[in-house]
Amino acid sequence: MEYRIETVEEATVIRLKGALDHSTRGTMEMELLSLVSYGRKLLFDLAEVDYISSAGLHLLLDLYRRCKQHNTSMVLSGPSQQIRNVLNMTGFLESGVAIYDSFEESLSALHSGPKTATGSRGIPEERVFGNPEPAYGIPKMEETEEVNFSAFYPKEVTVEKWSTLLVYTYVPSMLETIRNDARKFEDEIGEIHESKSASTTQLTRGTEVTIVPTCEGVTFNPEQITFQWLEDQHRAQFRLRVDASMADLAGNALITIYVGPLIVGTLKMGMLFSTTEADPEAARSEEVSGQMYRQDDIFISYSHRDTEIIKICKKAYEALGHNVLIDFETLRSGQKWNDELMRMIDRASIFQLFWSENSSKSEYCRQEWEYALKLNRGEGFIRPVFWNEPIPDPPMELSELHFDFAPFSVQD
Repeated sequence: MEYRIETVEEATVIRLKGALDHSTRGTMEMELLSLVSYGRKLLFDLAEVDYISSAGLHLLLDLYRRCKQHNTSMVLSGPSQQIRNVLNMTGFLESGVAIYDSFEESLSALHSGPKTATGSRGIPEERVFGNPEPAYGIPKMEETEEVNFSAFYPKEVTVEKWSTLLVYTYVPSMLETIRNDARKFEDEIGEIHESKSASTTQLTRGTEVTIVPTCEGVTFNPEQITFQWLEDQHRAQFRLRVDASMADLAGNALITIYVGPLIVGTLKMGMLFSTTEADPEAARSEEVSGQMYRQDDIFISYSHRDTEIIKICKKAYEALGHNVLIDFETLRSGQKWNDELMRMIDRASIFQLFWSENSSKSEYCRQEWEYALKLNRGEGFIRPVFWNEPIPDPPMELSELHFDFAPFSVQD
């Protein structure tokens, strides 16, 4: 994203070019917030914006709300036909942000106080494409906090003997506290390695988090732990046992972190499996990085017939502090749905496929996962999950992928 900020007739004009997504946040957001605090009027020129994600819409909404708090104004100018369709279909128009065809019209409205046409929020009535009800409206944002994840595990594990794995969820200021807590388990873990998320994620207090460790030839007890994140730190304690057939081999374990049905991050663990006891005097800590994902990093592929997934995804996105603005199934009904969805898949770090009888028969889902396969992103990009058993047989093209049983309930 390229942007330029200039002053035109006492209005602050932000000229944007390219993709308005999560990468836009940061320096530009801080600069604009400071201008809003001084009561400046904002005009966003969208004429050269060719893509807008939910994070980009969230940024605009946040700035609009800040403008209202500081008794100033904000308008949008000149979105393309494609961007107009996205704004219309996602429910963004219900926010009250005024949108105008031309720069001159926007500038004039900004100085006189923007007016909105009934039902169109600044776009003339005849220019609104259809009149879809927003999938969820625009929910009230709850306060989120930065959260980290760290796992402490044994570097070397004796086969057929039980060992300990610790996974912590914590605010960044508690890092040394959880490391000190992990050291209390050195007798059970031995030589300690740490896998720590390289970045934080945003969560609201009370969010339900699920931790799922997996590794070939290793039994974890319990298989997963689900808890509500309420305190500044939370310890999830697992026991692990390696099968004798894995002796003298190395294991690459993966800890997957879910918020609702969404995979929001992973921690990796590398362990050696031996037939002899590790030296307990060699205990030390070594840090390995993991990865946390933003909302925009995750592409969700599902059938619109699986409405329970939509509801659970909505709750998960809200727990991550995001407005639920983009409904992929709604986008499919637009003229440009194919191009728009392909751009989203291009930008994703994870393609999360919700696999069911419905999605296995969905032509839309097939187009999405076929496109994801063509990107050839390698292991871990396409992550199919299912929640009903028996699992519908995957097509041959997906047969080499591991299908995880998703640890969530579809009950209301």
